[in-house]
Amino acid sequence: MSATPRNATDKDMSGTTLQTVNPASGENGKAYRAHTLDEARSIAADCARAQKLWRRSAMAERSRLMHAAAQVMRADKSRYAALMSCGRGARNAAAWSAK
Repeated sequence: MSATPRNATDKDMSGTTLQTVNPASGENGKAYRAHTLDEARSIAADCARAQKLWRRSAMAERSRLMHAAAQVMRADKSRYAALMSCGRGARNAAAWSAK
């Protein structure tokens, strides 16, 4: 996959689909619609704004939020293990053994 040049337009990416592939089996996984250039820029701007807020947050607030995120992840750890292991071609059992 090649990078999109800076002067690309939204028309360049319209209708583009990104296909995941299991590296162990070669089987196609989930396909995703590519973001347009404007969507990608908007997402990047949102992330930059969020980072500025985050860096001004007190450590106690950051800790509270990170612990809450950890609870969410632990509550659905099977789903996250499947997502992570599929992307690298491992079976779920292999993901669990890497705790």
